[in-house]
Amino acid sequence: MNEQFLIDQIIMYLGQHQRFGGKHNEIMAYNRLEQLRALVGHRDAESLLELRL
Repeated sequence: MNEQFLIDQIIMYLGQHQRFGGKHNEIMAYNRLEQLRALVGHRDAESLLELRL
């Protein structure tokens, strides 16, 4: 999986979570965020989010 795919997946799961709710979408978005964090080598998810914003 590449970086753009993971970002697209995070956006999709968060959009579904906002629209439909559900724990599954929330968990999957977090899992993809963790995979993205590991891929680009950040120490935690917060530092990754700060970089992207």
